[in-house]
Amino acid sequence: LHGICLHPDRRASRVHAAVTVSRSATPIQIADLDSKNGLFVNGVRCQQAALCDGDIVRIGESLLLLRYEPPDVLDAPVPLLLGVSAAQRGLRARIRSIAQLDHLVLLLGESGTGKDLSARALHAESGRRGSLVCVNCGAIPDSLAESQFFGHVAGSFTGAENSRPGLFAAAHRGTLFLDEIGELSARSQALLLRVLEDRSVTPIGATTPIPCDVRVVAATNRDLRSSVDKGVFRGDLYARLAAIVLSMTPLRSRREDLLLLLRHAMGSPMPAMTARLAEALLLYSYPFNIRELNQLAHNLRASGEDLLDLPLIAER
Repeated sequence: LHGICLHPDRRASRVHAAVTVSRSATPIQIADLDSKNGLFVNGVRCQQAALCDGDIVRIGESLLLLRYEPPDVLDAPVPLLLGVSAAQRGLRARIRSIAQLDHLVLLLGESGTGKDLSARALHAESGRRGSLVCVNCGAIPDSLAESQFFGHVAGSFTGAENSRPGLFAAAHRGTLFLDEIGELSARSQALLLRVLEDRSVTPIGATTPIPCDVRVVAATNRDLRSSVDKGVFRGDLYARLAAIVLSMTPLRSRREDLLLLLRHAMGSPMPAMTARLAEALLLYSYPFNIRELNQLAHNLRASGEDLLDLPLIAER
């Protein structure tokens, strides 16, 4: 370790703190060297501390993030997925490697972690000539599920004045993104399993199956395996959907991406911000992930201030 040189920082002492690395149980230690403005770890002033993965250190008006990275993390150019963290680089590489396969993909993660963006990235990188069709499974009424999935022909039931293609026909040669797959009823799960096994659909009122070439990507913030064990979700459908599983990392676990994502959400030019606002943003837990970060960006932009400071969003 040859030392950490900060950008010009008027509040940092010339030799502010010492970082030591050892083979002990707490391998990285930091100690204040009687600096004028003190040493802060995760927002708390301290004389010395053992540093853990993800800790935020503030020296003067400079912020440092400690991150242990696994070796040889691959990356790939996937423009829709921003970030410099190992988790995000690994996700880009994984998406690039599987995008052109026909396997079903199951995206798992908390609400707001970017499952929809990952589905769009999979489609964009797939080379498929058809459309990306997105549907919220929680918004499909059970009584209309068969018509939604398979479509219907004119006159097949009361009110069916015209023929209408279903979701699978609309996504032919493209990608069907089934968001909130865990919300499907037992009947809808059975309908979905049928089309995944047959790779064809029979519209309501028709007698001849229509082949469909569709890449299915599903997403949920539920623990589907637990739902299977409880008998809430079909095990055979889960086995189909989980051919390839991608897990989305919550925002609080990839702090090195936060300010980059905030800058992207706010647009250009982005006003300067104080160190205490940047520190608060980095330490916040973001229970609603990227959706919440985007809302904070909107609030900061709407303030119209040339220098962004913590009081602007402190109540949040």
